[in-house]
Amino acid sequence: MTDSFRRVLAVTVVLTAVFLASMLEVGGLDRDHLVRDVVLLALNTLPLLLLGWNPLVALFVFCVAYPVWLSTGHESSILQSLPALTAIYAVAAWNRPLWIRALGLIAPVWLAGAAISGWWDADTVEVGYVALIVVVVWGLGAAIAGRRAYAAELEAKTAALEQARRELADQAVAEERGRIARELHDVIAHAMSVITVRAGVGAHLATTRPAEAAEALRVIESTG
Repeated sequence: MTDSFRRVLAVTVVLTAVFLASMLEVGGLDRDHLVRDVVLLALNTLPLLLLGWNPLVALFVFCVAYPVWLSTGHESSILQSLPALTAIYAVAAWNRPLWIRALGLIAPVWLAGAAISGWWDADTVEVGYVALIVVVVWGLGAAIAGRRAYAAELEAKTAALEQARRELADQAVAEERGRIARELHDVIAHAMSVITVRAGVGAHLATTRPAEAAEALRVIESTG
């Protein structure tokens, strides 16, 4: 189990507990329709487990599940909007193109439209307030995603510059080694030429002019 899934699981557990507590506070489950309410409770919380895979799917499930929850006679609570708010934040901060993340803004439009049309019984002002919060949360997530992308871009540029610096340094070292090798080759070639010439002179004068032959040997010694 990865660390990211552990975090998603922890968030799911906490927000499920919060949703359940808020539900019990405002009315509880309908004992005549217990199975239905348990299923709706799961649909309003457990899709959080999808945040690591596709938060947009989780958000769209909440957009349908919560109005159905309220249309079955349950009282609303501001705390029950936390799963949807978490999903909208995850959508906005998702590492996907902006147009895909912008699809999350369908949620507040849909919820407000469902409330205004009377599909579920909710205070229009309260729904508008929640929709505004959803938009703000989406904007916060998008801003954080943009900042994270900018930081990643800076890191990539820094790594590229560092790589270029290393390549230039390696090239400079290679060029310096080549220059030293050429100079050393020239020095050695010149010295070998001098030694060869002096050795020839010394060999030629060894018997007739020993003093000059000895001088040639000294030149050979110093040059060597």
